[in-house]
Formats: sequence, structure tokens, C-alpha cells
Amino acid sequence: MAEGHGHHDCDGQTDAGGHLGDAADEVLLETNRLERAVAVYREAQQQFQRNPAIVSGLADTLIDLERLSEAQDVLDWADQLDMDEKSAGKREQIRQRLMRTMNGEPVRLKRTQSPYEGAAGDLDALADITSEDLSYEPMLGRAVLLRRAVDEADLDQARQDIDSLPPPGTIQLVETGLWHARAEGWRAAADWFDGTWERYAGDGVLRVHRSRAHARAGDDLDWSLEWERYPYLGTVIETEISGEPPARIRHIDPTSEDLTLEQRQDAWFLSVVDGGDKALRDIAEEDVLFARRLIG
Repeated sequence: MAEGHGHHDCDGQTDAGGHLGDAADEVLLETNRLERAVAVYREAQQQFQRNPAIVSGLADTLIDLERLSEAQDVLDWADQLDMDEKSAGKREQIRQRLMRTMNGEPVRLKRTQSPYEGAAGDLDALADITSEDLSYEPMLGRAVLLRRAVDEADLDQARQDIDSLPPPGTIQLVETGLWHARAEGWRAAADWFDGTWERYAGDGVLRVHRSRAHARAGDDLDWSLEWERYPYLGTVIETEISGEPPARIRHIDPTSEDLTLEQRQDAWFLSVVDGGDKALRDIAEEDVLFARRLIG
């Protein structure tokens, strides 16, 4: 690559020489973008370890870089994840691509589009390389971790990250409300949810978060509407009503291989909440509500 630049700059080589230098520049630029994408995927994977889109995107990008043993390790990890039909199909496509590459098929780099870059840092290539816009997920994960931290500076950074999430969307509304709860108290969070939830009145997760905020602010609540309309959020609603995890999930065997994704979440929830720690219960309820949004 260095020689290509030298001939092109020094003695006015033919157009062919110039084009070769441009091609080398393009490959180098694309390689650098892919390397940055791997770093972002690794960061996102730490916070969303079982997200199939992140795992598949990471493996695909490692193949682009011809880091095939690393891609194989990622796919081995992906085999342990519960995936829907679409995600499992994508995983199999990437596995077949890896096998073809290992057998000598040349790697064709993708041409990327304009990057998405958020306030949390360089998040480009995620939307370019995958079929889904995952660019906000590392920022969201960091915002959640910082929101739950103690330092005031962390809270300030969390708010910046939350404000940078792509609107409109109830994820941003929920995170803003929970930020108010952490920074200013549950009354402030309840007021925030009161001012926003009716624009998304059919969103069960947002409505349950509003009710949780009012409950923690000391208000009397009637959960009957939520119970009737949003049965898939029943684990959190029942816990809010009774103050402890519902009896129906206590019989789940977490070692069973036949559990649905919801049952696996319930088993995890019970293991976290059953000790009676209110702070852990809050975190577990928030995480289950987020997970239910994705599969509900």
C-alpha cells in the first residue's frame, strides 16, 4: 500500500496506478471501520450478553476481517442462546459463510454507508453491517449502568446518553422517568410519567412503569386495568400488588430444557427477588419489563 502511494504522488503514474492507490485507501478505510465495529460490538456484548443480533453481527464482522478463529468462538457461544426462527436463520447463514471462508472462498467486504454517531462515542458500522439498527444499544446499556451508579457525574452522563437515544420511542421515555426517580425521587418520576404516558396509552410497559412510580411515591393504586390488559407483564404486576414474587413461578425448574423464554426470565426474576432486597427487586422488575417489551 505504501508503494502505491509513492508512485501515485511522485511521478504522475497512469490512471491505473492512481486507481490502485485509491482502491488501497478504500480497503484500508473499510478495514479500520470494521475494526471499530468489532470494538463497539464487544462493548455491547458485555452489556447485552444474550442479544442474538449483537452476537451474529460480531461474528459476521470478524469474518469480514478474516479473524476466523474468533468468529468460530462467537458462533459457538451463539449456539447456547435461545433464538427465534429469524435469528437462528441468520446465525446459520453466518456459520455457512464462515465454513466457505475457511475453505478458501475470498472475503468480499461490504460497502458501508454514512455512519451513525451518537453522543456516547463512535458507534458507526453497526447500522451499516447488520440488517438492524443496533447503534443505540451500547449507549442505552451504558445509560442504565450509569443511572444505577452513585456518583453525580455518572447521573449527568446517563442523562446525556438517554437524551441521545433515537426518539420518538417509549424506551427513551421510560429511561428518562427512571432517571428522574434516581436523581430527584419517585414523585418526580411519577410526575414525568403522568405528563408523557397518554401519548402511548396502549404501551403496557410504559403504563406499568408509571404505576410503579406512583406506588413508590406513596400513592394508592388500582392495578386491575394493568392486570386485565397486560397479562404478559403479570410477573411484575403481581409482585407489585403482593410485595413478593407470585406463587405460580415458584414451581419453575430453572434447569429444565423445556422452558419458554418467559419462564426462564421468571426463574431468573425469582432468584434475584426472593431474598427480599427492595433495591434488587427494583432492578429485576426494570429488567423484566425491558425483556418483555422485546418479546411481548
